[in-house]
Parts: sequence; C-alpha cells; structure tokens
Amino acid sequence: MTMPTRFLAQKLSQVAGVGLVTIEGNQSRRFGIQFNPPALASLGMGPEDLRNAITQANVDAPKGSFNGSKQAYMIGSNDQ
Repeated sequence: MTMPTRFLAQKLSQVAGVGLVTIEGNQSRRFGIQFNPPALASLGMGPEDLRNAITQANVDAPKGSFNGSKQAYMIGSNDQ
C-alpha cells in the first residue's frame, strides 16, 4: 500500500464498528491502443468513432459503499 492508502486504511479502521479495512486495486489503469486506419475506414469508421466507442464502453460507476445504521456512502473515483 502507498502512504496515502495506508493512512486511509488506518483512519477507517479507527471508526467505531469497523472490524477490518482492506483496500484493493491501486494499479495504473493506463493503456494504449494501436489501430489500422485503412481497416477502420473499411468499416466506415474513423479515429474519432473508435474513441467514442471506447469512451462509451468505459463506465464511470461507484466502486463500493459504506452502509451503516444511520448513513450510507457511495465510494467513487475518477476513471480517467
């Protein structure tokens, strides 16, 4: 775990009623895409069409939640 992640886990574990804190992930989500422009054009698509398709397939959704007896929180992050 990185320093900010350890700090977050430590603080969360000090909350009354919390028994265990695990933080998973923390990997870089970057990747590159290589495409064949003539093959893409043969499908009637251009680079912008490809970018739009990838963007629409990448859902920015909540990553989890905290559910308590009086409050609930959704955990989110910027997927970009």
